[in-house]
Amino acid sequence: MIAKLEATHLFSKAFFAAQLTYYGIPFKPSAKGSTLRALLRDEVCEGNCDTVPESVVELEAAMRRDYEPLYHKWESDFAAWSAEKERLDDEAFEKCKTPNERACFDVRRFLEHYYLTDGKPDPTKTPETLVLRTERRIGDLTWKTQDIPGLHIWNSTHNVMEPVTCFIGWDRDEIMRLGKEFSDRQREAEKARRRLKWEENMEAHKQYLARRQSKEGDADGEDEKSKTFDLSRLAGSYVIRCDAVLDGWDTEFTGDTLTMDVAPSSDDMLVAAYNLGIIRGTMTLCLSDDTLKEMFDPDEDEDEDSEASMSDEEDEDNEDKEDEDKEDDDKEDDGDGVDTEEPTNAKKRKASLKQEEDEDSSQQQPAKKRKTATQPTPSRRVYLRLEGYETGEGEELHVPDPGYIDFTSNDCIAFEGLMKTFTYVGSKVKFEGYKISDEPQREPDVYEYVFLGE
Repeated sequence: MIAKLEATHLFSKAFFAAQLTYYGIPFKPSAKGSTLRALLRDEVCEGNCDTVPESVVELEAAMRRDYEPLYHKWESDFAAWSAEKERLDDEAFEKCKTPNERACFDVRRFLEHYYLTDGKPDPTKTPETLVLRTERRIGDLTWKTQDIPGLHIWNSTHNVMEPVTCFIGWDRDEIMRLGKEFSDRQREAEKARRRLKWEENMEAHKQYLARRQSKEGDADGEDEKSKTFDLSRLAGSYVIRCDAVLDGWDTEFTGDTLTMDVAPSSDDMLVAAYNLGIIRGTMTLCLSDDTLKEMFDPDEDEDEDSEASMSDEEDEDNEDKEDEDKEDDDKEDDGDGVDTEEPTNAKKRKASLKQEEDEDSSQQQPAKKRKTATQPTPSRRVYLRLEGYETGEGEELHVPDPGYIDFTSNDCIAFEGLMKTFTYVGSKVKFEGYKISDEPQREPDVYEYVFLGE
């Protein structure tokens, strides 16, 4: 269908005129396109378009005669230029003093210099393992090394514009050991750097506390901690620590600082812009988890109600079964239906002992509680849902991630949180946050707000 449509566009008056001119068929320039098309069709049917016209053949031969000397000259000039370039590159390579310089200058010459003789592997030429450190990417070295039997290479992972460390040699075990040791050192250095960054974040938190205490002292008013917990007091900027993210991904993907910026609002629900390294977007906060369920996952409520109903029915069945077992035990105690009389005082003593045993048992064992659909909400617990996108490819989160945060005090300066589900990380992921400002540093942009309306 597409080819037919393109052919329709191609079959214009200019096309038919060009074909007729090429085959030397005369026509009137003023003729319509349909007339030229009919003329060309008739000429094709008569076989007048089966061979290339003699005039065109002669033109091609004349052009080739003019072109061939120029082409031969270009070939000669290119060969001379290539030879001169090879000579200059050889001289420049000889001036390189270290394996680093040679590998960065030319991978082919580097491999020939250290590992090949007459194009074949030669382990005796450089038996020791070489260590290369360069700020340039030498990806070609990895690929070309794989073409040399017995030669092994290990490259460090690197971020953009960061130096690369490379181990290359014939001893695979040694290279793997050196690579592991290097990775361990890099990992420890990264942890130390992140610890330092976190100390800087905590210093910002301490400075915020100092400013807050100074402000409260000047106002000589009610202590913030003595006020009741209120959702509106969450507004501000927080730094977040989540070891599952920071230990699982490189800084290139997570950045140095995880943040949560809560926008002020007088409603029963808050919106925050969050950056958790591997995902970013909008966080919705509310004191009621049921409200968030109705908003984000109403189907889950139906499932939980069904499970709770089934649980209640099971408890009732268990209680009925316990009553039946108790009646059976009473019958067994009668001794095959034979009644035995006991003195009244003995009966009273047994009843008294039974009552004391029941009281002791009730004190030692907690009363059985019936399962309920919802659990009591802690006084400073705030439930949340995460919507957004992963920072690598920008793919949106298909399902909001649920979780909650528990503030350590009514002034909302610090919290401990738990993500029940954390996309790309796992379940029951812990994190913590500390306030550094009463003003949010970032607001959810238009793209992030789109998620709330979906």
